[in-house]
Amino acid sequence: MRFKDIDTFLDAKKEFDIRVRDGSTATKESLGTLGLEVKDVLNNHGASIVLQKINQLDDEIAKVTTGIGLFGAQFEDIYHQA
Repeated sequence: MRFKDIDTFLDAKKEFDIRVRDGSTATKESLGTLGLEVKDVLNNHGASIVLQKINQLDDEIAKVTTGIGLFGAQFEDIYHQA
C-alpha cells in the first residue's frame, strides 16, 4: 500500500497503536483473522505487518472489516487511497 495523504495514515496508525495496547476482544479477534496476536504487533513495525497481512486476504469484506477493527474508520480512507 502507498498513501497519498500522510496525515490520514498517521491518524490511522495512532488509532492502531491505541487499539493494540487496549487488548480488547475486538482487537484480538481482528488480529486473529490475520493469524496474529497482540504480542506479534507490539513493535514499531506492527502496523506494517498488519497492513501486509490485510493485503493478503482474498475477501474484500474481510479486508475492510479487519482493517476497521484495527485502524478505526480511517482505514476506509487509507485503503481506498492505496
